[in-house]
Amino acid sequence: MLLYGHSEALGQRLREWLYDGDDKAVRCCSQVEVRACFQGLLGWLLTGWQGSALALALDAPLHGDRLVARVVSVLYGGCAIPVAWPLVPANQEGAWLPEIMTLCRQVRPAVPATMTVLVLADRGLWSPTLWAELRRLG
Repeated sequence: MLLYGHSEALGQRLREWLYDGDDKAVRCCSQVEVRACFQGLLGWLLTGWQGSALALALDAPLHGDRLVARVVSVLYGGCAIPVAWPLVPANQEGAWLPEIMTLCRQVRPAVPATMTVLVLADRGLWSPTLWAELRRLG
């Protein structure tokens, strides 16, 4: 049970986590560049992985009409565990394929060469170009 005042502090800490480094209330709280963590996150997840196959999902879930996340997730035990995800403004024109391929290239070094990778994509993300780029990536 949270004591009075603690839930407000927790809420503020969560809000602060999303702020840019210069906008944080406490100067010693550093900015985290999450893109630098994607390869390490997948590598950590694969530590002790059972089996020689890895299923990855590509998706672009919307958060209301404000944000869209382009996500690469590991599929495991009926769950999708995100390992790479930029947030971009929603409902804006622009190519999504370069961003998805950048994410795939960022996590690729964490996958052992002996592992078979299956990539599943939402129907809205399917394209012959995506297929060709993924095949080229290996």
